[in-house]
Amino acid sequence: MFKKKIGIVLLSVMFCAPMFFGQAAFGQAAPRTAAEFNKRGLEYYDSDQYYKAIDDFTQAIRLDQSVWAYYNNRGLSYWYLDENDKAIADFNQALKLNPNNASVLAYRGDAYHDNYEFDKAIDDYTQAIKIKPDYYYAYQRRGYIYFKNSMFGDPINRTRALADFNKAIELNPTAFSYLYRANCYYMSDNYAQALADVSKALQINPNYQEAKELDATLRQLQAMASSRSSPQQPAAAAPVPNQTTQFDSNRADPDAANWDIAALDTAANASYLTGLEKDVILEMNKVRANPQKYAELYIQPRLRYYNGREYRLPGSNVGLLTQEGAAAVNECIAALRSARSVGVLKPEKGLSQAAKDLVTDQGRTGQTGHYGSDNSAPDTRMKRYGVFVSPYTWGENITYGSTTGRDIVCSLLIDDGVPDRGHRVTIMKADYTQTGVAYGTHPQIRTICTITYALGYKSN
Repeated sequence: MFKKKIGIVLLSVMFCAPMFFGQAAFGQAAPRTAAEFNKRGLEYYDSDQYYKAIDDFTQAIRLDQSVWAYYNNRGLSYWYLDENDKAIADFNQALKLNPNNASVLAYRGDAYHDNYEFDKAIDDYTQAIKIKPDYYYAYQRRGYIYFKNSMFGDPINRTRALADFNKAIELNPTAFSYLYRANCYYMSDNYAQALADVSKALQINPNYQEAKELDATLRQLQAMASSRSSPQQPAAAAPVPNQTTQFDSNRADPDAANWDIAALDTAANASYLTGLEKDVILEMNKVRANPQKYAELYIQPRLRYYNGREYRLPGSNVGLLTQEGAAAVNECIAALRSARSVGVLKPEKGLSQAAKDLVTDQGRTGQTGHYGSDNSAPDTRMKRYGVFVSPYTWGENITYGSTTGRDIVCSLLIDDGVPDRGHRVTIMKADYTQTGVAYGTHPQIRTICTITYALGYKSN
């Protein structure tokens, strides 16, 4: 999953809000001095008028370039607008003027995080901790990145995340730190400890929806684990719903009678896509158009092929060991039943070319994740083949190991092992109107499929 502005959402909702330096002044006369422009800029910021805030902070800097706080405040305004490169430039200047400011280092770390420059973000949080050893926020943020880096089964990063959340909780026990320490325990199959931490998160914030969802998932998993203590026979095999075919498919959809294929198969004439890549777009458009029907036809039938955490299709000698088992499928069904329809995605060649770059790269290197071996982020690759026109947004999903268009989309919707179900959220995001798909082989995990999403993108 690759969600734009995740750092902003987590910080404004789950963390304390960034601190601006100065006091907002309301009802002032027209500013004349740098300090007065800074104060009015804070007033604009408080009312979410970030562009006006930036104008005033810029005027303050023009009048006095020696005050680090003016650069910091403008950097935070850029950060809230998701203009991370400009934010980083301002934080750099603030740190030149005040190099030992732990808060500015942490804010620059947030901007690096949102720019998907995770190593730089970790460096900044680490430096902030050296300057201010009791800075719980820096431990919390660094732990969150370690946790995300652990989600492909990396025990070293999971251990690092646990250590950071332990320290953050020692310094300031927040609901967020308890929740993500619970996620670390959960991914290590330590359900009892995970439940204990989720309970503490809910004690602090009884309305914490993500904690409620994890609590329900963990209780289901515990119940399933208890039921496995006595021998059970797996459910009788039933026919698997027809799967979409692969590269050289003639793309005859056996379920066409259930869907308005003419409206949903927006990639049918995209000659640069393979049959499977077209199928991925068709499947995404099906679930976006009618999530309830999609859950009934394609997600719910998967339940019969679970035995505990193992998912195995009839006739297969190899099963897939999932993290959550059928609990993730049931949660997906419930979510799709309550989801609203959103518009179809249309193929955009530049987005597919950007996706292809990552598929080719990881097919060669065996790496995983959203960064290329050249450190390119998803939007960097997109900008190689097109431009964004305001208003715009973008995102990216990646899945490994799937071999059909429908399986790719179903696995992203179920989102096993991903607490916030970010891949599903990305597929169902109404803002996205364009997509690109690339599929290929991966030396470690058989296959890779990268899906890019955008609004306001124009191919070269």
